[in-house]
Amino acid sequence: MRVATVLSVVIVHSLSILVPEDGGPAGAVLMVFHSSREVFLLLSALVLTYTASSSTVAPLRFWRRRFPIIAAPYAVWTLIYFLTDGDLVSPGSALSRLGLDLLTGDARYQLYFVLLTFQLYLIFPWLLRWLRARQGRLARMVAISLVLQLGFTALSYWRLPAPPPLVWLSDRPGSWLPAYQLYVVAGVAVGIKIGDVAAWCELHVRALVATTLGVVGASLVWYAVSVRMLGTGPVQASTVFQPAVVIESLVIAALELGVFQAWSARASERTLRTVATGADVSFGIYFLHPLLLELAVDAAARPELAKLPPVAAVAVITLLVAPLLLILAGTAVWLARRTPLSLALCGRPRRESRTVGDLVPARPAATGPRQAGPALPAFHPLAPTRALAASTAAEAPVRAV
Repeated sequence: MRVATVLSVVIVHSLSILVPEDGGPAGAVLMVFHSSREVFLLLSALVLTYTASSSTVAPLRFWRRRFPIIAAPYAVWTLIYFLTDGDLVSPGSALSRLGLDLLTGDARYQLYFVLLTFQLYLIFPWLLRWLRARQGRLARMVAISLVLQLGFTALSYWRLPAPPPLVWLSDRPGSWLPAYQLYVVAGVAVGIKIGDVAAWCELHVRALVATTLGVVGASLVWYAVSVRMLGTGPVQASTVFQPAVVIESLVIAALELGVFQAWSARASERTLRTVATGADVSFGIYFLHPLLLELAVDAAARPELAKLPPVAAVAVITLLVAPLLLILAGTAVWLARRTPLSLALCGRPRRESRTVGDLVPARPAATGPRQAGPALPAFHPLAPTRALAASTAAEAPVRAV
């Protein structure tokens, strides 16, 4: 799920930079892949909950372990993008702009997610404790959260009147965790019930495929109606904060969990090692890929793509450019993980000679067609790799994430 989601993020940014949203296929594809933001946040909360197991999360200890790991790469990459922008008129203005970038995450368009992660870490110990105390009512809590999320995205999308501070949040929702509360609540709830939820998703993959196709199809119809009939601009019509993307995000996350749960139970050890490596470098890819994308723009990729028909340009970016960027960024991060700069650039301690694949335990002999191997390590997208001590059957669903 981590690898699929970071690929979706690269696709979104590649389309946004290389192809203008003219109401054509680019905006329609973005309408679907914009769900990657929500899925990534849900996944972050899920894996945090899973790695906590049933233990009590002490806030100070949790913060001391988590905050430095994301603060270091956030500061370093903010500085890198600040320097690559140039325009350093004077030391005073440069320092002022750098300080503002650190506070707002505006050094590059993807850094807002790290600010969201800071906020997630801040509230996680209490949120986990609160939801654990209500395990018998988790479905009801998620349903209430869903209604609130749909209402908020409708407010933001249609610019509906609202009292402060709700109106302030709806005007600039991107970097504030309350704007994504559903995905945090759902991620923690699924993490608490990961065995039951993953088993249900795996059992109902066909129904989830049909549901996802229906939801995505309805979203694309809504996008076309908004642009062609209601006069909504393509950027606004494909924005993240709208009710259609809320439903898309949930069904896509459920489908991925079911599909990858079934797949990981049957995949070869070599394939699992490859995916484990992709999960290990995903956070570094998230930081690096805009820099590679800007180099592609400087290399005249945009003018060349402009010569293609819109559908062909979108297909080239989605099927060729974005996967190539993912591979290049992943290779660079894989190399950086073996240097003293690993923590500063990738958000993970330096990996020595052993490979990520060494963390994948050997699979025991199966006793039946449904038996899966032991759980893969729970790779949190914004924390160091952490091998789990236990690998019971109930823990096997974490293989998917």
